[in-house]
Amino acid sequence: MRILAAAVVYSNEEHGVHIAHSGSYGYPTWDVGPDEVAQLDAGLGRGRDWDGRILSYALLIDYGNAEPFLKTGVWSLDVDRLDTTLPLSLD
Repeated sequence: MRILAAAVVYSNEEHGVHIAHSGSYGYPTWDVGPDEVAQLDAGLGRGRDWDGRILSYALLIDYGNAEPFLKTGVWSLDVDRLDTTLPLSLD
């Protein structure tokens, strides 16, 4: 699959609620194969913009011969840590 665009809404104690999206960085894409992991934060300015807890996320995904689709989610304990992965099941 290819992630065509990504956006996160995040909060931090210092500056409140913010948005980071791949459009601010030239719309990088991420190719992810079966059982692979992609680190999106490098393309989304982690450490420059995105420096807090994720409240929600949206990914535009191109998968196979289907039309691109949107995968979204809201904050939960399993995406509240920097070293956590977000599993995507596309079956």
